[in-house]
Amino acid sequence: MPRRPTNLHRTSAALLLAVCLAAPGQAQSIRLHVTETASGRPVAGGVADLLDDHGTVVGAGVLSSDGRYLLTLPGAGSYRVRVRRIGYEPFVVNAPPVAGTATVELALSVPDRRIRLNTIVVTAHPRCSRDAFRDQSVATLWEEVRTALTTTMLSRADSALLLEARAFRRRLDADRTLTEELVGLPRLTGGGKPYGSREASDLARDGYVRQVGGETIFYAPDEQVLLSDQFLDERCFEVVRGSGPASGLFGLRFTAANRRHANDIAGTLWVDSASASLRYLDFRYENEFMPRTVIGDDRSGGQVIFDRLAGGRWIVSAWRLRMPHFDVGRRLTPRSFPDAYEEVGGVVTPRPGDSAPALAVAESYRALLAPARVTGTVYDSLAGGHLELVRPDRVG
Repeated sequence: MPRRPTNLHRTSAALLLAVCLAAPGQAQSIRLHVTETASGRPVAGGVADLLDDHGTVVGAGVLSSDGRYLLTLPGAGSYRVRVRRIGYEPFVVNAPPVAGTATVELALSVPDRRIRLNTIVVTAHPRCSRDAFRDQSVATLWEEVRTALTTTMLSRADSALLLEARAFRRRLDADRTLTEELVGLPRLTGGGKPYGSREASDLARDGYVRQVGGETIFYAPDEQVLLSDQFLDERCFEVVRGSGPASGLFGLRFTAANRRHANDIAGTLWVDSASASLRYLDFRYENEFMPRTVIGDDRSGGQVIFDRLAGGRWIVSAWRLRMPHFDVGRRLTPRSFPDAYEEVGGVVTPRPGDSAPALAVAESYRALLAPARVTGTVYDSLAGGHLELVRPDRVG
């Protein structure tokens, strides 16, 4: 993989050192405390990276609400510490030497050098693999996406993170009009993955849509897949400007570099043009064995929405996967229309202080946070007939 372009500012004048001995048997570590230079406020939710001599990340974590994190060193050697936060240029310093099993206190004061997305230029044509990141607009947008995905992934390690979530399942007709909806009761969950995925190498080899026995299984990408070298090396990228529900956003659009015998995904990572925050991912399935009628935006695919919590951590606040349904025994052709679409997903209840502004595309998920309900038609085995249930537009 190429080294993605980034502006790294090194300084030694901004750090304060104090060494304290750790208990015997503990690993070498650096206890960070990161604040802003101008305001003195803690840098909450930033990513702290530990880099080795080759610039490889060998340790990482999310700064707490008071700007702290304990970085564990993998062994003796020279390291650098990098602080990344969404909407700002990265900040890098040489790490102090750590002797024996000591823990070094490292206080960093980071400057407020904001990323200006108003300089981004919409690309005329997609560029692929290693060549894509030579385009400054693609590289700048990807750095913000990468920081947000990394923050979301690392935030799951916070054992104190407790969220209220609801799962849902929907059925839509062939025109994608809602006909049935089931919403679960609220449940408390930690910061674990909201949906299962596969390794990037597994998806590259066997695809995102698979026949297993008599079932068709659809997979979605998670943060680890999107951040993987394999995913980036096998994609073409271009920068687009959002419209409609995506108005005010820049999109990093991706497609498969090799579209022959495709069993892949294409989509767009949408970034707020003012704050540089990753807001959501839209993707669709590209599969040569699926009828063309179910291929395309808002048909077979999915959506993942990201939100910032009050303490600076990022989570997947809502997600859905839409899959075409064909009745058993139908002979499919490239022009076959689905009998219906099935959707599964989940949504997290917003918490006081969550700071990401509301999105138009999130409104349908927020509506699911009303009291648990079922819509559509259910068979009553006692009465021997069907019961009409409340439709979504009639729920207060």
